[in-house]
Amino acid sequence: MWLKGNLHTHTTFSDGDSEPSEVCRRYADNGYHFLSITDHGVFVDPADLRCSDLVLIPGIELSTAATNEPQLPIHVNGFGIRGSVAVQQAETKSQTVQNCIDAIRAAGGIAQINHPNFHFALNAYDISRTRGACLLEIYNGHPQVQNDGDEAHIGVEELWDQLLTAGMLIYGTAVDDSHHFRGEFHAKRANPFRGWVWVRVRKPSVREILHGLATGDFYASTGVRLQDTYVDGWRYYVIIDTAGSSSNGQDAYVTQFIGDNGKVLLETTLPRSEFNLRQAGGARYVRARVLGPNGTKAWCQPRLIPEFWRR
Repeated sequence: MWLKGNLHTHTTFSDGDSEPSEVCRRYADNGYHFLSITDHGVFVDPADLRCSDLVLIPGIELSTAATNEPQLPIHVNGFGIRGSVAVQQAETKSQTVQNCIDAIRAAGGIAQINHPNFHFALNAYDISRTRGACLLEIYNGHPQVQNDGDEAHIGVEELWDQLLTAGMLIYGTAVDDSHHFRGEFHAKRANPFRGWVWVRVRKPSVREILHGLATGDFYASTGVRLQDTYVDGWRYYVIIDTAGSSSNGQDAYVTQFIGDNGKVLLETTLPRSEFNLRQAGGARYVRARVLGPNGTKAWCQPRLIPEFWRR
């Protein structure tokens, strides 16, 4: 089964505008199956919350900066942690991120590097010098994070391709980074329900969800829904769920299989697409992206190409 969830959420325990119980209710009422409350430097224990409608993933956001560049914010989420994790710091950006990753893993969790283009704090070089993070936010719904870059900086999806091309296996997530549940919903506020992940599990549980995230058995989305995505032998499959689309037609969707440096290896408009990994042209990895109606997207995870297939 597939479960829908958000991996970046704030409450009144840090800088959100709503209590944890209200935040949980809002996500449950909007069709989510799991949630991680990731307040800044504060561990909100799921055991203290009454929320039977959601699987709650223990989480925290470590918000810090390198001592030699204190103006550049570095944020790393931890999921599945056993309790609070101390905020980490170091002289350089890479070592600061690494210290956060290490602290999260020591607490039994998995690490996600957040919004690298927030103040353009992290680039591919910074991240490539770290080890142990499973996840990278490639879409973040906060209005200040510059997902697409600007005239002087690349977008986060391109940064992801740079990391993958360099041999770093890291999985891409879409998140809300929600702060504002009350008042107006508009593009300049950090509202919920903008980006999420669908994780494949055998049953709804924290352990199953964390396993799916750690192994890349999930996809990220801003509106496109898939029936399935998987690799069977040397074939990579993406099957779109077109039900409920505003245009209700296969021509509303484009599936792209992408390799090294973001090169599109195959593009189709079929609702069921497949790519032969043996025909990747020497690429180190292949991932898939689905472009949907009204600018919506889904991102499927990279699959590494064995060396003997690349020859």
